[in-house]
Amino acid sequence: MDGGERGVIRVAQIIGYSRTGGVMSCVLNFFRNIDRSKVTFDFYTYGQSPYDAEIEALGGRVIYFPSVFNFYSSIDFLKMRFEREHYDIVHAHMTTLSFVSLMAAKKAGVKCRVCHAHSTAHRSEGVSWSVKHMLRRIACVYPTALAGCSRLSIDWLYGRRKGR
Repeated sequence: MDGGERGVIRVAQIIGYSRTGGVMSCVLNFFRNIDRSKVTFDFYTYGQSPYDAEIEALGGRVIYFPSVFNFYSSIDFLKMRFEREHYDIVHAHMTTLSFVSLMAAKKAGVKCRVCHAHSTAHRSEGVSWSVKHMLRRIACVYPTALAGCSRLSIDWLYGRRKGR
């Protein structure tokens, strides 16, 4: 991936909730330390966070999008933005919910679509576990690459498909 004729690789980082540490802190740390003349990030979140000013000061953009729980609005909004922005990569960090943004990316023609597993689920979560357990089956439908922050998260989300 060379960023096409633009020379800069454009990456949409799909975070979702960004008010507290965790995933947002990790992705922002990468953004602080990459060569931003070669790679740039746009951060897609549900709303304002303490990180917004720093992201913009570093040359990134923050784009607020409808929650994936508002399924159709989220897909429509993201597809429209991805088509307009011509991203080289869409990197979704929402584990089982990543399928929403990656579906929009596929519809928009984004060639590199990454699903990133950051967590697992346990039966003790009750209904939440049941939903995550069902959604993980479609987590691998739209990405072109799979990633994870630990062997446990990779095994849980991708199972047999982890070789991708």
